[in-house]
Amino acid sequence: MKNRKTVLIFTMLICLLNNYAFAQLDSVKIKPLIKAHISTLASDEYGGREPGTKGEKLSSIYIIKQFTEIGLVAKGEKGFLQPFTFTKSLKTGPKSKLKVRGTELETGHASYPLAYSANASAKGKAVRVGYGISAAPLNHNDYDRKDNLKGKIFVIDASTPDKGGPHSKYAEFADLRTRIDSAIAKGAIGIVFYTSDKDMKEPVLDSKIKVTPCSIPVMYLICAKSIILKHQIWNMKLT
Repeated sequence: MKNRKTVLIFTMLICLLNNYAFAQLDSVKIKPLIKAHISTLASDEYGGREPGTKGEKLSSIYIIKQFTEIGLVAKGEKGFLQPFTFTKSLKTGPKSKLKVRGTELETGHASYPLAYSANASAKGKAVRVGYGISAAPLNHNDYDRKDNLKGKIFVIDASTPDKGGPHSKYAEFADLRTRIDSAIAKGAIGIVFYTSDKDMKEPVLDSKIKVTPCSIPVMYLICAKSIILKHQIWNMKLT
């Protein structure tokens, strides 16, 4: 969500800059104007501009006003606005479950859904796909020579091959959302993350995180319970 906001703000600044350039204003006049826009949008009054908040509303009003004043033509579904869906909050309940070979794991303690998860369920064969990373510049592809993946639940190690944490050389390719999107493209119907790196900080069950959900259920199995994943293929059910 932050990326969407950044794009919108930078788009506004670029448009304003171009408009000033056409008016042949010099940098001495342009810099204070750009600084004023940044200061306004980054002020405490706008509260971080998080989706669904008062700060987001104030930001959209301000940006639309600037767009209108420089003569831009609205191309969104609602004027300058383009609606999109995102996960406002994450709520787990008795229906949130992960079963491995018939064993139900306690939600919130042994496993939990990630904010990227769709409000959906999946049942079928599960298969390990390593770290779920495709990094051509590093000559690494966890999906290489793995066939018949479509329609399966992917089990992915959330760490990296070098166990480098945030400083890993694979960091550019290790974002969970990137790995989720890659898994979906490979035919995954569900994803279970775990980590083989005991020093890695595990994803938390954050009920307030706001992200755009994917199209399949995504669960996380805490490190202490990952021993249950000792076989290559299992039957799993995610709800």
